[in-house]
Amino acid sequence: MISTAQAERPNDGKLRPIPLVDIVEADLSCVKHQTAIVELVNAYAMDAMGNGQPLPAEVRGALIPGLQNHPTTIVFLAYREGQPVGIAVCFRGFSTFAARPLINIHDLAILPEFRGQKIGPKLWWPSRRKPATRAAAS
Repeated sequence: MISTAQAERPNDGKLRPIPLVDIVEADLSCVKHQTAIVELVNAYAMDAMGNGQPLPAEVRGALIPGLQNHPTTIVFLAYREGQPVGIAVCFRGFSTFAARPLINIHDLAILPEFRGQKIGPKLWWPSRRKPATRAAAS
């Protein structure tokens, strides 16, 4: 888990702390993480940047088994004060331009009320540090 804190200077010029954000690699067998994944992906789907509508029930039901069965899935979750607020769904892949493995960020989403707080880069950064091959990860 990665915990990060930062400070912001709003319009009044006073430095104020921003609460910690915890970034965890999701355990796809953990019910707490499964629930967070489905809720965050559904929120993303409802957003204007998604489809603008909730995921159908059959998709919500198939999402976790699908991610579990996909051999290259990596999911990072952002928590603020114990509440899931962001997600990065990634898959290991291969760069033809660099001729080497990479991690592709497929979905990166932050709940609307938590945007603008630099949570996205905190979710993106662990994917850069994670080994891009299963052999390197083992």
